[in-house]
Amino acid sequence: MPGVVYKISGDNSQFQKDVNQSESIAAGGFNKISALGIAAWAAIGAAIVKVTSAGFNFLKGSVSVGMGFDKSMSQVAATMGTTVDSIQDLSNFAMEMGATTAFSAQQAADGLNILAMSGLNASEQMATLPEVLNLAASGGLDLATASKYVTGAVKGFGDSFKNSAKYTDMIATGAAKANTNVNQLGLALSDSAATASSYGQTAEGTTLALLRLAEQNVTGAEAATALNRAMMDLYTPTSAAKKALDKLGVSAYDSTGKARPLNDVIDDLTVALDGMSDSEKNATKNAIFSTFGLQAYNKMVVSSKQKVGEFEKALDGAIGSAKKMANTQLDNLAGDITLAKSAAEGLKISLSN
Repeated sequence: MPGVVYKISGDNSQFQKDVNQSESIAAGGFNKISALGIAAWAAIGAAIVKVTSAGFNFLKGSVSVGMGFDKSMSQVAATMGTTVDSIQDLSNFAMEMGATTAFSAQQAADGLNILAMSGLNASEQMATLPEVLNLAASGGLDLATASKYVTGAVKGFGDSFKNSAKYTDMIATGAAKANTNVNQLGLALSDSAATASSYGQTAEGTTLALLRLAEQNVTGAEAATALNRAMMDLYTPTSAAKKALDKLGVSAYDSTGKARPLNDVIDDLTVALDGMSDSEKNATKNAIFSTFGLQAYNKMVVSSKQKVGEFEKALDGAIGSAKKMANTQLDNLAGDITLAKSAAEGLKISLSN
């Protein structure tokens, strides 16, 4: 079919100018559309790269975290003289502790190793680790220090590690009630436990004595040294000390030869000394106690009967206090972030596995 031809005569410069302008506008529009398309695809591509990169980095981080956790659990197995395959329960337990406490799974695994180094078997480790973590969280302690205090107290009193919560609860409660803190009271109790147990004292009675000392700013290792010496002076007295105690009618043992509670002996001695002149009183105390033992006695008797009663009541109701204090430390935004990090770490370890 033949085309249609228009013939334009005369001056067509304006027409040609309009045509050229239209072509320019069309070309510009096409270029803009092309540029927008390229920019859009570039943005999408960049997003894909970012997502892919983030995923790769997460997986890479997972491998790193998983390797760290596996290394810690391998150390636990080596310390226990066994293989990693045989302590899968401990591995799962460390993961659980990492997901539910302020500490990571790897930190929990390191805590298990510390307990293994103290001679605890798998079941004892699982019974004790939660209490170690609670004590560490409540007092701002590192796991090695918290483990030392818990194992020292439990072993010192010859108790089962199934009862480890009793010791962390008393330390946490006592630290909140007296002029001391978790670190100082934990150290004092663990360092005096063996001596107290050898003289027939309970953990509760020993903690009470330490709280009485703490009220007079005698804490930590100093408190343990003074209390240990006072117990030695009273329960294994020298001949001069025994003579002075017999004269006062005060005995550290009952009629059957069983050791009486230290706090009762201290209170009985205070009553027996009442009414003496200062000179007689000091001479008698010097006959009974050595230097450090006398320091402990003089500090303990300052606490009023009411204050001692408050301490006793607090220790009686100490059950669950360490865990409660640890949970309180997490009851804030920082705690939420800590738990979120722990959960993310658990996911990374799972991906690594």
